[in-house]
Amino acid sequence: PDLIEARSCGTPVPFTLTRLVGPDGCDVPDGDVGEIWAAGPAITPGYWGRDKVEVFEGDWFRTGDLGRFGPGGDLYMVDRLREIIRSGGTNVYPAEIEQVLIGHPAVREVAVVAVPDARFGEVPLAVVVPKDGAQPTLEELDEFTRGRLARYKRPRHVVLADELPRNASEKIEQIGRAHV
Repeated sequence: PDLIEARSCGTPVPFTLTRLVGPDGCDVPDGDVGEIWAAGPAITPGYWGRDKVEVFEGDWFRTGDLGRFGPGGDLYMVDRLREIIRSGGTNVYPAEIEQVLIGHPAVREVAVVAVPDARFGEVPLAVVVPKDGAQPTLEELDEFTRGRLARYKRPRHVVLADELPRNASEKIEQIGRAHV
């Protein structure tokens, strides 16, 4: 059998239909990013205490995850729909920025969030937990991201933190204005 390409989730599960849907409710073209919708007997019937219409469109479960299909039909996770940064009419995916910034030698952990911007609507802010003794600056991180990220994806602000807020299962919690 073929090996699954790195960072791919593999092919959709048998007996489960999977589609990628744009904001207009239509399927996106192959290779484009869309929200992952799934239907079939293995799909949850809903969430405890939540109305089914919040997460279903007919029989289709709206996952809230963004993905794209690769050329071999493998599914690639891109980010969470609610975490998209809408900057100047363009969707920016925090996970893409985080993958680049984590490669900086002074960065231990990073989370990227949207902050309001008068000109672009929203811009990326990087919350950085530096490695011991490091104090990375916005200028230093901006220089590091040149050639790795398009200009509109590069963080416009950096906040240094001792740690990122985590829930009981150690997942990074959604970072809001109270944290930055």
